[in-house]
Amino acid sequence: MLSKPDEFAAFRTGSRFRTGPLMNVRVRRSGLSGVRFGLATGKELGGAVERNRVRRQLRAAIRALTPRLVPGFDVLIVARKASTGVTGAEITDALTNLLAATGAVGALAESARTKATG
Repeated sequence: MLSKPDEFAAFRTGSRFRTGPLMNVRVRRSGLSGVRFGLATGKELGGAVERNRVRRQLRAAIRALTPRLVPGFDVLIVARKASTGVTGAEITDALTNLLAATGAVGALAESARTKATG
């Protein structure tokens, strides 16, 4: 996970940006062998209970997408107010569509296919 302020600040330049009704996504190349995520849930979402619920749903969506993620990206997800009143499946669908539009999601990763068949 991305957690340091300078890691979040790096998205200001050299990142691809996609927006949807539930969230905004910024993606940039990291050159690492995995994918790192950062979550931003501001106070406009509501109280701590609502913000934590959205973060849990986003982390669950990330876990569901893990086999399809293309390595070498840093991803910043900024939740919007509309994400507080939706189901986890809707968040997963929205995140999948936005990441696919940036190129960070592809077909099943080779390692996931190997585990499934072998």
